[in-house]
Amino acid sequence: MSRTVIVLAEAEQDLDEAVEWYDARQWGIGRRFARAFRECSRSIAEFPESFAIVHGEFRLAMLKSFPYGVYFRTTPQAIYIHRVIHQARHPDTWRGRRP
Repeated sequence: MSRTVIVLAEAEQDLDEAVEWYDARQWGIGRRFARAFRECSRSIAEFPESFAIVHGEFRLAMLKSFPYGVYFRTTPQAIYIHRVIHQARHPDTWRGRRP
């Protein structure tokens, strides 16, 4: 049974910025990015333990067709998505704005 996925404010901001960036380059790519994120979120909800632990209790899932990683943690009640970060950025970037 999949758990509720909660996208935290910082991850929402990351998503909004990425969608805007892609749409500024070519209209419609931002929509594809958002769709890839939704698909990744469904995979996370169904099989959260299948993704690698990258630090403490945080796991990393990669978006399909985009160089972005989704950093999340799980609890018995829910899955919390903390950041959605371009993988060319420094690996510690995702920890910079943690609630």
